[in-house]
Amino acid sequence: MKILKIINMDSTKKLISSIENNIPIIFAKFGDGEYLCVTQNFYYYGKFENHNCDKDVYTEKLSNCLRQSFITIAETCNNYMFGKWHKNEKICNYFSSLTKKSINWVLYDTIIFSPNDLTNANFLITKINLYKTIKNSTRKKIIVCNDLLIKSQLLLNIDNIVIVPLRNWFDEKYEDIKNQIITIISQSTDDFILITCCGMSAKVLIGDLYTTFPNGIYLDFGSGLDLICTKKVSREPLFTYEYLCHLFMNNGLIDETWYDEKYNYIYEKATQNLGIHL
Repeated sequence: MKILKIINMDSTKKLISSIENNIPIIFAKFGDGEYLCVTQNFYYYGKFENHNCDKDVYTEKLSNCLRQSFITIAETCNNYMFGKWHKNEKICNYFSSLTKKSINWVLYDTIIFSPNDLTNANFLITKINLYKTIKNSTRKKIIVCNDLLIKSQLLLNIDNIVIVPLRNWFDEKYEDIKNQIITIISQSTDDFILITCCGMSAKVLIGDLYTTFPNGIYLDFGSGLDLICTKKVSREPLFTYEYLCHLFMNNGLIDETWYDEKYNYIYEKATQNLGIHL
């Protein structure tokens, strides 16, 4: 019987330590969307939906690649953490059944802000410290995201942005996106941080790239930057944009340039395209 190892904010501290000490590591979230895609269970919530909450469609190709990515990371990576979906234990159990290896499950909200942050100030401080550690890292930083998240470059001192469509890009554009990232990495050093904010397909990218570039640090942010970069809540409402700005500015993550009017177009577009299920 496998032991499901659950670490709370220790997982965030481990990411901080890994970045500070240049230790390769993977953090990837496997939640309900990934589960429904892999199992092709379109009736999970009592109604037919062949897509996740972002309208990203569960295709057969994505299903197969997500399954293989989970197995590849679990069986070949010595230093990884999988974010465990906390709302349904059977999702964790299903993914654990894909391999005979014991799975290193950790807090799903290791990177993203969550309700836990409202009840424990240490949670909030630790996550802020993670963002600061990423920003200050001398490793090459690459982010894969949609065009609404370009302010992430300012927030985290990103060196390269690889833009993907908002949704449904995997089947037709995956190889092109992967090759763009490979080109960026190959032109410099394999000491890099890859941040993914590109939905379910992020896990496939991480699994594929890790096999070629095992010295990278891979961080699956998911929707974690949506609110601070676009003013739009894309998951369950938690903090306000104004509170996050105050928090980030007080900790040296942003300055007055964050409010430049040249970014105004982002906020209007985000209103129509992010958090459409809320």
